[in-house]
Amino acid sequence: MAAPTPDLQRLLRTDFGYDQFRPGQERMIRDLLAGRDVLGILPTGAGKSLVYQLASQLLPGVTLVVSPLLALMRDQVDGLTQRGVAAGEVNSLQSEREIDRAEAQAQRGTLKLLYVTPERLDDPDFVAAARSMSVSLLAVDEAHSISEWGHSFRPAYLKLGEAARALGRPTLLALTATASPWVRRDIVDRLELREPDVVVAGLDRPNLYLEVVRVDDEGQDRRVLRRLLVDRQDDQPLPERSADTLREAFDGSGIIYTATTRGASETARWLRGWGIAADFYHGQRKKRDRERVQDDFMAGRLRVIAATNAFGMGVDKPDIRFVIHREITPSLEAYYQEAGRAGRDGAPARCTLIYRPADLGRASFLGGSAGNPEFERSRLEMMRSYAEASACRRRFLLEYFGAEPTAERCEFCDVDARTRPVSRSEPAAPYQRQQRVRHPSWGDGVVQRVAGESIVVLFESVGYKTLAADIVEEQKLLAPLSD
Repeated sequence: MAAPTPDLQRLLRTDFGYDQFRPGQERMIRDLLAGRDVLGILPTGAGKSLVYQLASQLLPGVTLVVSPLLALMRDQVDGLTQRGVAAGEVNSLQSEREIDRAEAQAQRGTLKLLYVTPERLDDPDFVAAARSMSVSLLAVDEAHSISEWGHSFRPAYLKLGEAARALGRPTLLALTATASPWVRRDIVDRLELREPDVVVAGLDRPNLYLEVVRVDDEGQDRRVLRRLLVDRQDDQPLPERSADTLREAFDGSGIIYTATTRGASETARWLRGWGIAADFYHGQRKKRDRERVQDDFMAGRLRVIAATNAFGMGVDKPDIRFVIHREITPSLEAYYQEAGRAGRDGAPARCTLIYRPADLGRASFLGGSAGNPEFERSRLEMMRSYAEASACRRRFLLEYFGAEPTAERCEFCDVDARTRPVSRSEPAAPYQRQQRVRHPSWGDGVVQRVAGESIVVLFESVGYKTLAADIVEEQKLLAPLSD
């Protein structure tokens, strides 16, 4: 049953304290109120949670929110409760009495929002209890985790489609910060979304300065970090309009991501040796140490955290001025999710990738999964292409994620800072972005990028392939398909 559509702007102000919606939010809320499934791709800090929180206040029954992090659940429930919005949670840290109380409140309708882990929806007893809650919306946060090609695959997510059917198939909302077209389709299929509205908003973070520093061996990492964080020296030119601001970014708080636990502790040791308040974070540290490090970082007692990818999800610190990756990541999804934790306040921030070609093999090993090995290799190849790009990095990222760049150059990445725009007349490209094509060996695919002498196609069977445009044309390798 679709809910009425009241003055959403008024509710936004009175119940949630915001003056206006961010891109994509109102569209998704209106979809949900009309009973339409939604897949929302919004970057970190773009207000994904507001979508289901506000919609829940207007829908009948209960909104069930699937969240992978207990700490994030706790923070959201506390924040909503303080604003007078009835919300609760069910998780493994609670007593049976607390769980029974939350379930009873949801069944009576005194709770509009109930947060659960994906594992909870694999519990027949909970699903049986949830059937009597009149669930009208099932919101799945961090939805890339449902895909074996997502960058933090979590098996419990795989049964959410089945759980939705058991709950009487409420309206479904899937939310993620970054998802390539391949991962989006996997989310839709596995959750069994029905003709969803796919909303991609805010993927372009124009305040993030994108740069890659190429090195030959691991021994150079320490020198690069010291040069950037201590000496304030840049080997390459910065955009003239913001050079001072970008240099000052390294005076602020930041995250340095490493591929290993050893790398995290080593990096923190270097930073402390240079007089920088720093500590390290990884999944093998004791829980109390991880909590202390995160609390100190959030409170400003630590300026820099050196961490593995165990750190970051659910961390809401808007003034992170830089994110540095000491090694290349296995995919652009993982890279942009982590780099996107910088500059959430909208002020300029730096996203720096230290790129060593020899690290590609290790990234492939660390990023391996039980999924399609050829697809995984193709994603790593796209990561390499980003690191070695000779044209605008922002445009490369946006095209990879299926967003439409607004210009040929962003003028806020290292490539654009060191090159000048070339004015030339080029013949029309034989293929267009998002055009469906068929290859004689690799089958059907979608054109992702047409750049100079190469064409990047995402094939359903083998992932991303970069093809030489002249060979494609000469051998007629790509046949256009009608929609």
